Amino acid sequence: MKDREELEQAKLHSLDNELEILSSHECGCFFCRSHFPAKNIADWDYSDGHTQAICPECGMASVIGDASGYEITHEFLKEMNLAFYGPDYIQSHPEAARVYLDRYFGGKVNANEKNEKLAVSYLEALVAGEDVRAALALASLYETGGRFVKANPIRAEEIYLLPFLRYSARAQARLGALYLGGYNGALSKWDVFQFIMKSAVSGNFDGTFYLSICYFNGYFVDQDPNYAFYLLFNAFPDVYDAFVLRNEEYGNFIDYSYHISTCLLNGTGTEVDEDRALRYLLLAMLGIDTRDKNEKFPERGVLEQSVYEKLADIAAQHGLQSGSMVFDQDTFYDSFSEGIQANEKKRLVAFNFDPESHTLDLTIEFFTPTVLIDEGNLTSQIVSGKTEWHFTSVARFEGQEDRDFVAVMSPSEGIWVFGGGEEGEPIAFLFFDVPEGEAE
Repeated sequence: MKDREELEQAKLHSLDNELEILSSHECGCFFCRSHFPAKNIADWDYSDGHTQAICPECGMASVIGDASGYEITHEFLKEMNLAFYGPDYIQSHPEAARVYLDRYFGGKVNANEKNEKLAVSYLEALVAGEDVRAALALASLYETGGRFVKANPIRAEEIYLLPFLRYSARAQARLGALYLGGYNGALSKWDVFQFIMKSAVSGNFDGTFYLSICYFNGYFVDQDPNYAFYLLFNAFPDVYDAFVLRNEEYGNFIDYSYHISTCLLNGTGTEVDEDRALRYLLLAMLGIDTRDKNEKFPERGVLEQSVYEKLADIAAQHGLQSGSMVFDQDTFYDSFSEGIQANEKKRLVAFNFDPESHTLDLTIEFFTPTVLIDEGNLTSQIVSGKTEWHFTSVARFEGQEDRDFVAVMSPSEGIWVFGGGEEGEPIAFLFFDVPEGEAE
């Protein structure tokens, strides 16, 4: 049996080991204790400025090749595993558990029952050390169930109620979600509502969403759809920023977009507006598609199915078909007229108006990632930097190049105003009143 110093020296051969692995015949992983030929390694981790071979069996960067001088035996791998992934080591080195958990839930470690069970054991160990992030992750896993771990709402509630999560807005919101989902636990209805309210007041997106659900449906409070819609609509700009600018909050972006669209379709808490409803449905679809690209094991549920069904219904009613985005005046107006991105500053870089053909070419620069919506082609996408636009049927255009604007307003039929520039003044006027037969 090797002493601690010898094991630490052996562990160094799993770091910056590209040449060593390429010179090896046999390799072993001291995380999953697998043996395999060196030629089976096809993936490498380059994070933190180091190069590490990735185990083809489990996905962890814990590989040692025989060119290191160590004989890759079952006993050697077992000894290394206990030394660096065993219970005693994890208890005193929680960062090792976090590395594994980040890789597993990030889709970089093979998803199987054994590895998920290990993830749960690591989470439990971190929770015992009052790790807030681990506690929220473990409770969420028990709340919804994993790929191999069954849902356990009782355990989820126990974790959310741990004293060190007392001031966690997310824990408070998720407790509310448990009860709104039909779970009958140890809390009174008033306690549940208090948790949801505290989470919402703190600005937590989940808390605000579940508070709106309470008012939509009269859970714990008198039904008030107007206030419920206000809660969603008022919080949406922050949800939008989290999704578009920081690539976070996929779930909230989808939930908020979908529920706002449903309110607009049904006139719940607001006036019926099918046009605006379609825009929010397209935002929900963008959230679903973006999440699916970023998550290794995305799950499609009832809400996701409803988004596509509602889009299909609207498409059938209006003869619309999905297609590629067209950068024309319809997409421009769809994207910037209703204040979905009300605070996003843009720049009119250049324009070329041809009075004979009644066409206008615009170069628009987006300072931050921005969502564009093309209702006619049932699509939306995130863009940044400079974009080129082509408008037709333009009678007249008056504008200033290299000026910023925020929104497009239409004070009357056939007139657009590019507004919200410096000190709020308009920076361009566009007129579409081309006599019939003159436009191309």
